[in-house]
Order: sequence, then C-alpha cells, then structure tokens
Amino acid sequence: MDIDSELANFPEGTSRKQVIEELINHDDVREIVLKQFNYMRINGINLVQDADDLVNLYLKIAKKFK
Repeated sequence: MDIDSELANFPEGTSRKQVIEELINHDDVREIVLKQFNYMRINGINLVQDADDLVNLYLKIAKKFK
C-alpha cells in the first residue's frame, strides 16, 4: 500500500475518524495489539490485569483455532 497515494484520495476537510475507519482494519489492529502485549509480557514487562487477561484469551484462541 502506498500511503501517500491512499491519503491523496481523501479531499481536504475529510475527518480523521473517517480516514482511519477506511484505511485501518479494526481486526488487524486488534490482533497487532494482542501480539504486542504478548511480546511485552514475554520480555518481562508487567501488564495491567485486563491486558494480561486479553493476552491469555488470545493465546488460547490462537492455539485452538488456525
């Protein structure tokens, strides 16, 4: 994806929210964040309990479903 050409498709005055919703896939972001949390935990960074719980759920899902 050429980011500059993608951004050029939006006229001036387009809201940031609209551009984000159209160009950034929510499902991709969710998986990236979970992977990053897991990486942080592997490297000894303590996560808040909610994030730790999400990582545990993600790992169980990833193990069970391909």
